Amino acid sequence: MPIEALRVLAVLLLVAYHVIGAGPDAGLNIEYPHPLRLFAEFLVDARMPLFAFVAGFVYAFRPPVLADYGGFLTGKIRRLIIPGWIAALLFSVAGMVVGNVYSLTVQGPVRVLFHHYAHYWFLQSIMVIFVVFGLVDALLRHRHTALLFLAAVAMTLAGITLRTSVLSIDGAFYLLPYFLFGTLCHRHADQLLRHRTWLAALALGAILAAGWWNIGLYLETGRLSGYRGDLQSLGFGLGIALAMLLLMPRIGWLDALRPFSFTIYLYHVLATSATRRALLALDVTDVWVLFGCGLSTGLLVPVLLHLVIDRIPALRQPVLGIRRSRRPKPAAARSAADTQSS
Repeated sequence: MPIEALRVLAVLLLVAYHVIGAGPDAGLNIEYPHPLRLFAEFLVDARMPLFAFVAGFVYAFRPPVLADYGGFLTGKIRRLIIPGWIAALLFSVAGMVVGNVYSLTVQGPVRVLFHHYAHYWFLQSIMVIFVVFGLVDALLRHRHTALLFLAAVAMTLAGITLRTSVLSIDGAFYLLPYFLFGTLCHRHADQLLRHRTWLAALALGAILAAGWWNIGLYLETGRLSGYRGDLQSLGFGLGIALAMLLLMPRIGWLDALRPFSFTIYLYHVLATSATRRALLALDVTDVWVLFGCGLSTGLLVPVLLHLVIDRIPALRQPVLGIRRSRRPKPAAARSAADTQSS
């Protein structure tokens, strides 16, 4: 199952979204009916849900037990929260330089670190899920995941949430069904593969139905759906996750980006913003050129940053969230290692 490729795909969609901009007053400043705006808004139910789905799937590889619940949380803080804090603070300092709403002087350090802030809210929300669901899952001895998933879906459709930006708890409610669906898919992977054909057809049917509903709304109102808690959003997000899990082929260049996916997530916004500002200063205004250049640097700059930091052991853990180097091995080294292992 191409779970790491799904993570990279989610990163690519997020980078593209931030290049385009969250609205007509951000990024490339484009409004409906521009194709890039339609692309960004149509896939809103795929981006962060895919991240949550992958997080749930990976969580199920080594779920916590009660005896080591504290160690489980400590590991997640080292792997996700500390690198996220460092990246968020650097982003807020960059906001001070250019004078935007993400500036540290506007938001304040408490809001930057402990509230819904830019795209870093996802790390807080996932950590809340790890804290709460991790404990529940350990108490239940990793059983009844299907019931918990159905309960999360019911809560979403009923609009049950906590509307607070503290620790992005509201985002945790939004992501929970997708996270649990990822965990459920991992724990029933044998059944998924056994019934791959009809499950893939069901997933594609859900995507088509949800997408058709959304297109109909656009034709009627001139805008795609902006509500994340309805059956259309759940159907599209869960359908995309399952269909890609079962049908996505292995793609070499996605595999090549896999070791850098978290660093791209953390730092791509610095590169995309700087690229756009530099090109506009040079009177480059073509939207497609700005989009292509922003997407390219949003991927390349974090990769280069990762390669540099990876060579500094003291910074590797706090900045990248990894203990050991994950630099891709040369082809000859991989071949020799494969020969030795076989």
